[in-house]
Formats: sequence, structure tokens, C-alpha cells
Amino acid sequence: MKLKIEPEARRKDLQVAAGFETGSTGDSARFIGSLQTGRKATIVTLGTSLTGGTWRWVNVMKEWLDSEYPGLATIQNLGVGASASSHPPGQCGLDMAKRAAAMKPDVVFIEFAVNDSYLPYKISPTDSQRNLNMMVDTILQANPNAEIVVQTTNPVIDMPDAVNRHATNRPDLAEYYQGYRDVARARGLILIDHYPNWHKLLDAGRDGFLQRVPDGIHPQEPGYREVVLPELKRVLLGNS
Repeated sequence: MKLKIEPEARRKDLQVAAGFETGSTGDSARFIGSLQTGRKATIVTLGTSLTGGTWRWVNVMKEWLDSEYPGLATIQNLGVGASASSHPPGQCGLDMAKRAAAMKPDVVFIEFAVNDSYLPYKISPTDSQRNLNMMVDTILQANPNAEIVVQTTNPVIDMPDAVNRHATNRPDLAEYYQGYRDVARARGLILIDHYPNWHKLLDAGRDGFLQRVPDGIHPQEPGYREVVLPELKRVLLGNS
């Protein structure tokens, strides 16, 4: 059975949007500056199973930070599998943002767009942006100096079985990612836009994509090392 990806019309603006990253100004993230001067930093990560699952992008960031700044970076991972910004109650992004705020972190990473776009959750693109703004507000009200990093994640594809229809269940995924870009731009937040890099890999061939995202939605270690970590480092270190 042919694998389904998002139609070209739904991602026509991605290559243009890829030219905008708040980290492309040449300035490193403030928490990176703290680490470089020997000061400790508390990092909280919020998101879906891509953040909180068995294999998660947080692993490669922790490995990098521990190597470069040993003993200085503390990461509290509040990612929840199958969660979205407002689903399920008690473990959604809006609720976990309150927990994050209570930790008074130096920086908070947020990604929920991939599951906000999941049709059964009934979260509209407008809802997704509103929820992202509310999460940011919750964190900044508790700590106005907290740094916020907004992330897009990978595209998804349908698998041959009837259960894992990831793209079918997320037909407007590109629109939700654009919403995250728009909020980051409007509020001057750091944006790490992984989606275009993942799409380059997918456009080069499904086999290569599936080697790194074998179930069509959850990247594994090779993908995080090859696709995600370089972009994390590029933006956070302020390298254009």
C-alpha cells in the first residue's frame, strides 16, 4: 500500500518559512550563555511522546549539554505520550505548563503541534495557537525572565496497516506548524523549526525516512542525531 504524506499544497509555505528562525540572528540562547560562563541552568521540556517517549529528542540534547557543560544543565522532562496542548485533562500542555512554571526554570521547550493536529482531539489551528500563548503566559507570569523555545517536529506518514494512519489523521499538520512559527515570530520567542529538515529527508525517499522514523511518526536515535541535534545546536548557539 502506498504511504501517504501531506499534500504539497499543505506545505507550500514551508521552504519560505524555513528562512525564519529567531536563532538565525547570530545570538545564542541566554541559557547557553549562562552555561558557557559556568552558571547552572534549569531546563524544562514540554511536549508529546516525541519529547517524553522511549526515544526522545531530549536524550540527544542532554548528551550534548552534559558533554560541553558537565554538571551545569538540569533537565526536567515533562513530556507526556499521546498528549496535546489541551488533551488529556491533567496531563495536557496547559496543565503541564503550570508544573513547569512552579519549577522556575531558566528555559522551557514546547512542542505540541503534531498532536494538536490529530483529528480525534478536535483542537483547531486557532485553538492550538491560543493554547501555546496560554502556556507561554503561564510560564512568564511565574518567571518573567524565563526563556521560551518553540519547536516544530517531523512530518508523519501513513503506514500500511489500518491503525497507524498518521497523515490521514493529521491532514492539516503543516498549518499547525505554521501557527507555532507565527506565535514565535509575534512574541519574539526562539523557534527551532525542524520540519523543513525532516521534509528534505522525506522528499529524498521514503526508505531513508522510515529508517529514522520506522513507525511513520516517532523518530528514533539515528534521526534525532542526524536531523534534530544539528538544528538544535545551530539555533541555540546562534550559528546562521
